[in-house]
Amino acid sequence: MGKDSLLESTSKKKAAAKTDKKKTAKKKTAEKKKTTAKKTTAKKTTAKKAKKTTATKKATTVKKAATTKATAKMTAKAKEDAKRKAEEEAKKKAAEEAKRKAEEDAKKKAAEEAKRKAEEVAKKKAEEEAKRKAEEDAKKKAAEEAKRKAEEDAKKKAGEEAKRKAEEDARKKAAEEAKRRAEEEAERKAAAIKDMFNPVKIGIVGLCAIIVLLIFSSYSNTKCYYIEDKDGAVEIWRGTFTPMGKTRLMIMPGSQMPQEQKDVYTWQDAYRLMYQHYIDKADAILEVPGVPDTAGLTSNLEKAVSYAPNRELRDAARSRMVGIRMQTLIHKAQAALNRGTIESATAAIGFLKEAAKYDLSAAEADLVQRKLAEAETVLADREKAEAEAEQAAAEKAALEAEALELKEASENQPPVVEGADH
Repeated sequence: MGKDSLLESTSKKKAAAKTDKKKTAKKKTAEKKKTTAKKTTAKKTTAKKAKKTTATKKATTVKKAATTKATAKMTAKAKEDAKRKAEEEAKKKAAEEAKRKAEEDAKKKAAEEAKRKAEEVAKKKAEEEAKRKAEEDAKKKAAEEAKRKAEEDAKKKAGEEAKRKAEEDARKKAAEEAKRRAEEEAERKAAAIKDMFNPVKIGIVGLCAIIVLLIFSSYSNTKCYYIEDKDGAVEIWRGTFTPMGKTRLMIMPGSQMPQEQKDVYTWQDAYRLMYQHYIDKADAILEVPGVPDTAGLTSNLEKAVSYAPNRELRDAARSRMVGIRMQTLIHKAQAALNRGTIESATAAIGFLKEAAKYDLSAAEADLVQRKLAEAETVLADREKAEAEAEQAAAEKAALEAEALELKEASENQPPVVEGADH
């Protein structure tokens, strides 16, 4: 646009120059014809020509100023166009970046959703597998228990049969031995009648009889137990290897004498009373408000097991002791789970696995397995949360580093040089 204006101005100048030359030639011809009269006219013409030249120079100056102004306007417009294009490109780039981030977020969210669904499926499958395994273990344990009972019944029956045969053989052998001894005794008596009036032999036989009686009486005394009530406490005594001696085994404050009182008791009577004494002490600990003393409970139940007079009572005390130990381990596991760390969840699993090793009932084993599955789930959740936290921290650090790089790049960008079009 500036070049066209310059060309137009130049053309006008050339046309004006040609016009001036033609007028000057005409004037010179007229001056030759009219020399004197035209001097005044020549002066006027010269004045007009000077005036016209001044106007032409002024017009040229105005045109040059207009050209400069137009050029500056074009430069400003070019800068505005460049700035607008840069803003449009920045907006376009920002829109593309936002779109890319949105797509990445959508992909990430879809991946997390897929991962969550997969974990839920795996968790459900693990729970079903644990339930199936628990049912199989329960069936297996029931089958083993039935087999054990059958074997015990068979052994008991075989033992009773063997005992019966042994008793029959013993009776038969005893009858034969009695017959043989009767014959020997008859022979001995017959021989003794001859020497019955020998005083030395009579004295020796009497002394031997006394010694035998003392030994038998002493041995029989060790099988005797004595239960006495003294000063509000029950004392249990046991006979020593003497005809009349005894030693004290235990003092049981707060215990009651047996309903059937005797002069002499059997070991079953004494042991049953000592067994019940320790069972009562364990029950008293449970009645105390607050957290029970598990160590005291276990100690009393262990003593009760050692004094149980039969297998049924021994198994009952042992079952209670196992139950207390199992409950203690379950409480420890729950306390560890409440701490909410990976280490505490691992410790809880260890406690529950230790509890599973005891000889538990079906209900107790099911409880331990459910608690174990719960602890394993908590451990998996804690590990997953920690992994997600680490991943989020890494992503945040990466985003901060990227933002820092973009900021440094924008600060270090070279400035735009103005007037590059000139």
